Amino acid sequence: RASRSSSMGGDGGSIPTRADIVREKKKVERVDPSLMLALHWRLCALTEELLRTPIVACELGRFYNKEAILNFLLCKDDFPPEQAALVSHIHSLKDVTTLSITPSPDEGVIGSCPVTNLPMNGKYKFVFLRGCGCVLSDRCIREVPSETCHKCGKAFVSADVVALMPPAEEVDAIRVKLAEKRKAELLAKKQKKAAKAGGDKKDSDVVVAPDSPKTGAKRKADAQAGPRTAPTLDPSIQAALNERMAEIKGSSAAKSLFAGKDKKGADGNFMSRTGLRQ
Repeated sequence: RASRSSSMGGDGGSIPTRADIVREKKKVERVDPSLMLALHWRLCALTEELLRTPIVACELGRFYNKEAILNFLLCKDDFPPEQAALVSHIHSLKDVTTLSITPSPDEGVIGSCPVTNLPMNGKYKFVFLRGCGCVLSDRCIREVPSETCHKCGKAFVSADVVALMPPAEEVDAIRVKLAEKRKAELLAKKQKKAAKAGGDKKDSDVVVAPDSPKTGAKRKADAQAGPRTAPTLDPSIQAALNERMAEIKGSSAAKSLFAGKDKKGADGNFMSRTGLRQ
């Protein structure tokens, strides 16, 4: 009976505690924000997989696995609309830059600044250069001003500096600037194409069949040289040639060459010379 009553409740033999009577709210487990931020810098923005070389970045400063971008460009229909919207500004590999990241000695960090040794853990601002793809800390760019990259030595301008993983409130402004930049580039390209087409139309009013490279070059050289004339020799050389030709024509050898082909022997038949004629 004792064991039976101890397993049961509400029979007067059990003493309830405060935890049994008062129900408290469950404590929400909070994750360290710094750990989440560091993890955010290690994931591909498209597939949320861990970053692995080669790593690329877009104009918005987001990290991607290059393989994931290639798969998206080749098979856009295979990606959900939410993922496709994240990379809608990427139309080709020209819209991303392959990054050159300096390895970090710290575990769980994708890289560090080669000048200041600051880790890329989300606590510090980092940038990349469009021309060479080198990743540097913002502090390095500000405190050590230079017109060449501190890592590879390649020249760059301020417009080549792109912030990595900017805050969400800055992304919209970056999108507007990117749209204006692409619109200006497209307009300049159209104007250049129209100017080239107009110049070609003025230069050639008559349509002719295209020449091969060799034929065209030969015609151009002939046009520059002018009309052809017969070559002339030195008068003394010409006189010597005429005298020699006269001697050759007067020789017996030359006469025998030009003798009639129908001329026969004295007997009228060449067989008589052999003594075989009867």
